Amino acid sequence: MPKISVIVPVYNTEQYLHRCIDSILAQTFTDFELLLIDDGSKDGSGKICDEYAAKDLRVRVFHKGNGGASTARNKGIKESIGEWIIFLDSDDYFLPRALDTLIGAANKYRVPISHANFYTEGVERIVVCNRWKNGIVRNNFRAWYFHSICLCAGTTLYKRSIMSDSLYNEEFSRYEDLEAIFKLLRQHKLAYTNECVMVYDIKERGLSAKCKDWNKDYIFHMDFKNKSFWEKMELGTKLNEGYGLYHECSEELDKRYKGYKIYAWLDCKIRRFKRWKDRIYQFYNKVLRHENIPNV
Repeated sequence: MPKISVIVPVYNTEQYLHRCIDSILAQTFTDFELLLIDDGSKDGSGKICDEYAAKDLRVRVFHKGNGGASTARNKGIKESIGEWIIFLDSDDYFLPRALDTLIGAANKYRVPISHANFYTEGVERIVVCNRWKNGIVRNNFRAWYFHSICLCAGTTLYKRSIMSDSLYNEEFSRYEDLEAIFKLLRQHKLAYTNECVMVYDIKERGLSAKCKDWNKDYIFHMDFKNKSFWEKMELGTKLNEGYGLYHECSEELDKRYKGYKIYAWLDCKIRRFKRWKDRIYQFYNKVLRHENIPNV
């Protein structure tokens, strides 16, 4: 039985797929299986997956009709046999010691979730400023709200025992993973390491685009009840985002979140203060410390 199951949903990404798969197979930690979930790709992605499976016994391929990222991830969870699970988007890629770093942190701090820093790649390559110290995160949602952690695919290793077979809500097409991640953050401690393990390609992302059917956006299905203060603050951030994206639905948002708009208002105030703080921090790093951007 492999120690780690790496799950990669694949949909029409033949341009980046070799880079992604090669980065997984080149890991210094070798006790893993790779599950490639072809979500009804119409380009050559499915064929590329099959070619890798024919060459490496650690690779398993599953072809299915197109159902979205959540259905692909849920399929991967059901088919996985590893003790730990990590997801990676097919247009991103690991750095060589990614799995070693994440499993090392999980074992060191004896927690079911291990999370690490990462790079972004777009116009230029920069380090995402997750400035949390190494160790167990004291308050998961406060750290999330202030961007000290960001549990995206490729940066987070989960103990399989804490994940259900259908973890992700397949009804959503935007922020489909947020509900699941918040549930895990509510229930479990996590360890963080500021070592970068993955490169996140932002060139093809469309997260800022709204859904054609707004009812498929998680923003319209958030639940503020019985949540901690900092989780409510993060939901307030998403509520502000909803007002910005769905101007025509402002009355619907008012109706759904009556009594909780105070968190959206507080978010605006805190964000305004944080922007000034970040500018001072950036000035300190780039001008006074002459911080260089690492080359990955």
